Amino acid sequence: SDEIFANFREINTTGMKKGILFRGSNPFNPAKNKNRYSFVSALLAKHNIRTVVNLADTDSKLKTAFATAGYDAAYAKRLYDNGNVIALGMAADFFKQDSLDKIAQGIRFMLAHEGPYFFHCNEGKDRAGAFAAILEAVAGASAQEIKDDYMITYMNYYHLSKGDNKYKELEKITIDHLLYLICNPEMVKKLNSIDWSKTDSTGMDVNAGVKGYLLNCVKITEAEYNQLKKILTGNPTAK
Repeated sequence: SDEIFANFREINTTGMKKGILFRGSNPFNPAKNKNRYSFVSALLAKHNIRTVVNLADTDSKLKTAFATAGYDAAYAKRLYDNGNVIALGMAADFFKQDSLDKIAQGIRFMLAHEGPYFFHCNEGKDRAGAFAAILEAVAGASAQEIKDDYMITYMNYYHLSKGDNKYKELEKITIDHLLYLICNPEMVKKLNSIDWSKTDSTGMDVNAGVKGYLLNCVKITEAEYNQLKKILTGNPTAK
């Protein structure tokens, strides 16, 4: 399907309001997502996406992309031209200060703009996967749901199946490690001392862990956290 090809999907984890949050590969930049970008842009139009958090590109990279001969992502470009896209150009390390600042900018941009929301990196895998994990946990997802959604990307791109050894290995060294570190950010400076064979995010309270990460590392306020939760869940009294 076009959705699988574009690695495009709605996020339907526990607590998430229907039709509010989507993720995928890059809808803007043919240099980074040559054969897919126009498909992603068409899917943004199909789902009436109003706001985009672009984790991959800077504004200057987007201007270069828009000048490409035969550029074919009219809906995505229109969102940008109308001020509904933030181009964060962030690294994949979600613990560097620059990345923490950009996560805060991305969240605040969402709070200031209407949904439905779409976020992406280039493939929609690493940076988008980490950003998805954060938003899913805010809405109330379990660790296992977050891991399952993260791994759909590997199934889309590499045709892995859930029972494969490679699937389990990748799940462990990517999203399982990431959730552990988000919930235990003090361990980022002690990576060499972690026995990864003894860590498992499945039973962890990722909702509390991610809230702590957002308040103490990303440095959004409690009021901003509550507003984000209300937007994602559609629950006006969510805290």
